[in-house]
Amino acid sequence: MSSSFLEVTISPKNEKKQKIAFNILFYSKIVVIIGAIGCLIDAFFVNNLFWFPLAFLIFAIFVLTVFQRKTYCFYDYSFVLGSVRINVIINNKRSKPFVNFDCNKILKAGNIESDFFLSNLSTKQYKIYKATPNESDEYSTVFLVQGLKEVRIVILEFNEKFLSKILSCSSLQNYDKNLILEQAKNGVFVRMAILEMLFGGALC
Repeated sequence: MSSSFLEVTISPKNEKKQKIAFNILFYSKIVVIIGAIGCLIDAFFVNNLFWFPLAFLIFAIFVLTVFQRKTYCFYDYSFVLGSVRINVIINNKRSKPFVNFDCNKILKAGNIESDFFLSNLSTKQYKIYKATPNESDEYSTVFLVQGLKEVRIVILEFNEKFLSKILSCSSLQNYDKNLILEQAKNGVFVRMAILEMLFGGALC
């Protein structure tokens, strides 16, 4: 694998349950769509009162679609020549872009429980991109990134190899890049070193 490219797929930890939930939502939406078509026909040819249940069923279709898109998702992290590209994969089939950023545009980095990120995650000052299908935990890594039009917060699942790539190409200077690169290359104590930097507050 080239040092300028790395790809990681983040899967749901409860993959089977999410797959079942996705199928339930999918078939429920099919039933609601059939009901909506029936109400539409009845509204035109039987009684105008069918417009009211039709409006409710259309709203139900919208709600089911929103929940379906957030269920059984995978995230592909790609590191290419100093840039991070993240795609979301719905139902392990359909992929679409989620968020991209250049590593040299990272303003801050730390774990999700650091004071800076805890104080800003609940505000509307920054747009938040949660690039993981799982609940955030104490190992979740957060980046404050300068985008083209906005400063954004990107939350990633902890992955030592991918995180090492990002940190080694960032403009942050509060750690030894050569040490990270060497540890990532050898695959030894990577997690310990990164946790020490993130939890120790060196990057925040």
